[in-house]
Amino acid sequence: MRTDRSFLESLIEQASEIETLIQARYRVYCLTTKPDSILMWSHYADRHRGICLEFDTANTVFSTALKVEYLDAYRPLDLSDNSAATTLLPLITKSAPWRYEDEYRLIAEEKSAASGHDALIAENGFLAFPRDALKSVIVGCAVSDAAREELRRIVDRSGHTLALKMARRIPNRYALTIGP
Repeated sequence: MRTDRSFLESLIEQASEIETLIQARYRVYCLTTKPDSILMWSHYADRHRGICLEFDTANTVFSTALKVEYLDAYRPLDLSDNSAATTLLPLITKSAPWRYEDEYRLIAEEKSAASGHDALIAENGFLAFPRDALKSVIVGCAVSDAAREELRRIVDRSGHTLALKMARRIPNRYALTIGP
């Protein structure tokens, strides 16, 4: 690569094509086992003003979630290996400092670009999941009373048996508890 500029340029072009293909083909849905993580609520739920959806994993969709691997360095990628395991590696690895997230990922293929018959299929960026997979909606501890009541009405009208839970700060601690 150091002596053959055109070879290096072709490798860079291949890497760019792979990124474009991954973005067109795959949809990544991120999940965690830690609904009480202050950092997760801060980063992903508008500073505790959002919601967290709790799913049952005993079904055909969520049971396929892949555990994210946290690494200190990039894993070498063999560009000649087109297997699903190698292709998905960039989608299920993250930098080691993110380990606190304890993340799992659902990897779906966009219907228009899907190639595998065993894959989860997303349509227009959305993945359908079993009707009974959603167990509860957890409301952030900084959600306004009005927004909380609106969420209650939405849950009640949904026709699902869903619990509405609250994240609450634990006094004198940097911690949350999740409860009714």
